[in-house]
Amino acid sequence: MDAEHPPFLRLWAALPVAFDKSLKLDTAVIDQISPPDWVGMGQFEYAQHYLYKENDADRLLYRERLMIVLLGILLGILLFSWTNEWLGFWPAVVVLVFAMMFLSGDPAVIYIGEDQFVQRLQSYIELAPTLRERVPDIDYVDLRFDERIYVRPAGKPGRARDVAQASGGIKSKRR
Repeated sequence: MDAEHPPFLRLWAALPVAFDKSLKLDTAVIDQISPPDWVGMGQFEYAQHYLYKENDADRLLYRERLMIVLLGILLGILLFSWTNEWLGFWPAVVVLVFAMMFLSGDPAVIYIGEDQFVQRLQSYIELAPTLRERVPDIDYVDLRFDERIYVRPAGKPGRARDVAQASGGIKSKRR
């Protein structure tokens, strides 16, 4: 019902709904709404009516969420198989563990570079709890440098100098 995004995930999630004959779906309402009204609040009002008034929203959303979980499992198997073929079994295990950790609520972007992939990924997995204690809301972690880890807090200005000034680390000198 969201016209602003590509439809694949919505169509995938709706697969169980497509085969359920017990659902009540009146599409004539959609035809009566003008496109500007539909893009405005019409789609949300229709979704609320479809989910909560005509059908059991919990039952519908449970099945749609289950489809997203299945997609995640399929992507995990694909990621593991590809990494196993490319780098071997243990790097594939590390990548899969990292992917599960990332998908379980770690929104930080991780920069690991092109070499020492497995070692850097493993060091992030080991350091993530400590990093979260020091910086609870992380925008990104940069592991591309041998003995240094750069962590950018979320919501901070983009340049390193601005971050340092905002935290009081750099004092500007006037002459």
